[in-house]
Amino acid sequence: MQTALWDPVNGIGLNLLRIGIESASGKSVIMGNAGVADGQACKKFSGDACKVWAAPWSPPASMKGNSNVNGNSTNACSATATSRLNTSSYDAWSTMLAGFPATYKAQSGIDLYALSAQNEPDWNPNYEACCFTSAEMVNFINVLGPKLAALSPPVNLLAAEPDNWSNFWSGDNYSTAILADAKASAAVTILATHDYGSTSAGTYARPAPPASNTHHIWETECTPGDTGPITIATMVYAAFSTGGVNGWHYWWTQAFVPNASSPPAQYYALGNFSKFVHSGYYRVDVSGAAKASGTVPLVVAFSNLSDGTVAIVVVNGGSAQQISLFVAGTAWPASVTPYVTTSSSKLAAGTAITVTAGAFSASLDAQSVTTFVGKP
Repeated sequence: MQTALWDPVNGIGLNLLRIGIESASGKSVIMGNAGVADGQACKKFSGDACKVWAAPWSPPASMKGNSNVNGNSTNACSATATSRLNTSSYDAWSTMLAGFPATYKAQSGIDLYALSAQNEPDWNPNYEACCFTSAEMVNFINVLGPKLAALSPPVNLLAAEPDNWSNFWSGDNYSTAILADAKASAAVTILATHDYGSTSAGTYARPAPPASNTHHIWETECTPGDTGPITIATMVYAAFSTGGVNGWHYWWTQAFVPNASSPPAQYYALGNFSKFVHSGYYRVDVSGAAKASGTVPLVVAFSNLSDGTVAIVVVNGGSAQQISLFVAGTAWPASVTPYVTTSSSKLAAGTAITVTAGAFSASLDAQSVTTFVGKP
């Protein structure tokens, strides 16, 4: 499984790992059994490009208004929900969280890249959870941020990981509130959201960040519920093309690859991005590509500015068709190689296609994800 996930040659080359923090024991400890081994595998295959980070599900019961690490089972964090961190415990909980990177380093040998303020502060289920309003989140960040910055090495702060992307930017929500507070904005390196609710797999766009935003943006959890190639590829496409993200995460490996000996098509479809778009690549503008219908190819493109490599990902949710593409600029690849994923094709490399004056045409299989890769 670890080779399949983290190896860029014999796997799909993932390099972002989110691990959980739990506190039922009264201490901040690693959630589950895979966090250490997966972190070590990620570092083994990706080196410094691997970024391991952690998210807490709940403070200890003694620090919460409902005296329980679980939520209130209402699924909504209303203003009266008692499943929230007591104001008097902000310092104690932030101190516990700031101690977690040392715990993880002792067990794994890996320096934690970032730490989240809270998993899904807008969600109140019957498992470990904790509600925060946007104002409460800002206040807690202003306590936690300096503690993480004071660590050696410093640990980045990530926030706010709402369950629904619509709670990320709209109105007076988490990211809006963080950016409006100078101290909190300076403390947060990565603005993050999950991808559930009305903005999930059925649509082709995500709420865009404001033009003034300078923070990194990560999508940090989703479970498409469909193991075919199109749904997950469309979600990744939407996150990058309109959501403005720099990083994208699935939820957990058991759902992503139930059987390591026979990975589902969604595994290879994510590989259409992760094997070819790495740290140091930039998303480049695409014009002329219709984005409103699943029968029209969805196109998102990336480039490595240091060597000119281009990676163009095309999601074709319709029938087989032709597509014509043009790479603008003065240095285009002499050829591009297509890598195709369908329900039966597994990131299969096709025959190189000649690029003439920046232009080329290709055939798209029905219900396919194709990455065209070329270098000047």
